[in-house]
This record gives sequence, C-alpha cells and structure tokens, in this order.
Amino acid sequence: MKRYFIRVPILIFFILLFSCVTTNSLIRNHFRSLEESDDVTVVLLGSSLFGRKWTTDKGLSYGGFLKSHLEDILKSQISIINSSVPYDTFNSTRLRLQEDILSYRPDIVFLILGVIDSSRPGLTKETYRQQVNEFLNILQKHKVFVVVMTSFGSRDLLSGFGSGAERLGEFNEIIQREAGLHRYPFIDVGEYMERLRTNNNKKFRSMFSNEYQLNENGQKFVLEFILKRIKKAVKNSG
Repeated sequence: MKRYFIRVPILIFFILLFSCVTTNSLIRNHFRSLEESDDVTVVLLGSSLFGRKWTTDKGLSYGGFLKSHLEDILKSQISIINSSVPYDTFNSTRLRLQEDILSYRPDIVFLILGVIDSSRPGLTKETYRQQVNEFLNILQKHKVFVVVMTSFGSRDLLSGFGSGAERLGEFNEIIQREAGLHRYPFIDVGEYMERLRTNNNKKFRSMFSNEYQLNENGQKFVLEFILKRIKKAVKNSG
C-alpha cells in the first residue's frame, strides 16, 4: 500500500511498480480471450467480501450482480461458483484447493484473502509470505488465471498484535509483491477501503454487518470498484 513504500527495498519497489503497470494488460488480454465464449466459469474466494448473501433492489444476489456485469463485459454466459468460507486464511484455503477451486477448471478466480491472517498474532510476515507464495504457485502450475486483491480492514481495526491497520498494510504489501512475482493482475481493494476509512470513517463503518463481514451496501461498494477497474482495463486499447 502506498503509505508503506518508503520502507520497501528498491528491487521490491520495481516489482510492485511492474505489477501495477501490467495489471491492465493482463486483465485485458485474458478477458478478451474469453469474449463470446460458450461458458465462462468464475470462482470467488474471500470470506471478507463473498461470505455473506445479499440482494439488490433489483432482486440480484452478489453472485447475480457479478454475473450480469461480467456477461456484459465478455458477451458470454457466466457461471459463478462461490468457494468462500467464513474466516478463511491462505493456509486453510490451500487445503481445499483441489476440491473447491481446481476441480471446477475456472477461467477466472477472484481472490481476496488476508485480513484473518493479519489478525493472527503468531503468524510472522515471513511465514505468511511463504503461504501466499505456495498458494499462488499451485494455481500458476495449473494455469489458473487469478485476479489478486488486497484485503480491507475490519470495522474497528482492532488487533492484539500492534496496530491492526499497519499490520494489514504490511500483509497487503506481501500479497501485492507475490502477485507481481507470479504475473497475476492486482487490484488494491485494501487501499481503496483505507481511503474511505481515513476520509469518511462513519461511512466506512456503516459498510459492515459485524467486525469483519460487509453488509449489502459494503459488498456492492467494493464490487463496483472491482468491476470498474476491470471494465477500464478491458476497454483500454493501449
């Protein structure tokens, strides 16, 4: 995340910069390769964002909300599979990768994990980096296209291990770094929500139904941001 760049070594800085520069082209190339396909399978991973049902005023669930927008982007039939489990971590999700992700042979995976990892006092940053690296290595080996996203803070940003916001920022840096190393597109949801928390904390808190889970307004707020980034990347010709 931007406020931590000053502490990032030069090599890592360029890795982060590379991941930002290439995100649009990676999304654009892959999504265009799927245009007008008979069926596109999308798997959702992320307890913070996808772990609760909601319905829009048009009667759509968040899965239906994503489906309708992705179908509009790709001009294809979309199948949405939600493989999220509440309070998931990278390590717990890795244990069911075959059953809940790889078995579906997904064309796209939306991945947003890390907030629960960052709240675990016994988990070091190095161990976390190894877990993220191993997780992405498996997906890369199976040629799974992943849109990697950073996690956003809990409603109250409380942690028993130093500053919850700072620790989450450090863990998000690791995710961004690993996404760049694995050549996966990266969307900084964490920074987007952090700006909201800083500029309008009341609105930020109103997005949650409990400490970690977003309510309907919060999920729609984040999903609209993600879809906006994807639409911009796909439509961008340069």
